[in-house]
Amino acid sequence: MGPVRALSMLYFAYGSLINRDNLLEMSPSASPVGTARIENHALCFTGHSETWGGGTATIGLAPTRDLWGGLYEIETDSRAGIERAGKNDGYVWAFTSVLDASAERVKAGLLVKIRDFERTDPSATYLQVLTAGWLQWGLDPEVILRNIAPTI
Repeated sequence: MGPVRALSMLYFAYGSLINRDNLLEMSPSASPVGTARIENHALCFTGHSETWGGGTATIGLAPTRDLWGGLYEIETDSRAGIERAGKNDGYVWAFTSVLDASAERVKAGLLVKIRDFERTDPSATYLQVLTAGWLQWGLDPEVILRNIAPTI
């Protein structure tokens, strides 16, 4: 009998963990699947992160817009490491359906903020990390930043 395969799940990254280097620190066995999107939502920046020196990404309602991100397959054991990455900035796990690159609806976990909803600009360093991540996935940073959500 072969080795027992760890249980896995899909993780939708749209903040600092969209950058593969950052995610692999938290979940070394993560495997990129492709781009994905959440309909009628977009990126927004809120709160103040001591780690990043400014606002950090969360999801805001945005009819007619889509929040683009990267979809990873992770082992369910990796959830704790990913959660630790966002805990200090008020993130918790949520689960929703996303549209994958082939427009198939799949269930994925993601981190969302549950506090610090005041709009705050992100630091240049944070934007560099996001931009590098978006480019890794073939996403256009200008399009994403033009479509910031009007509300949370």
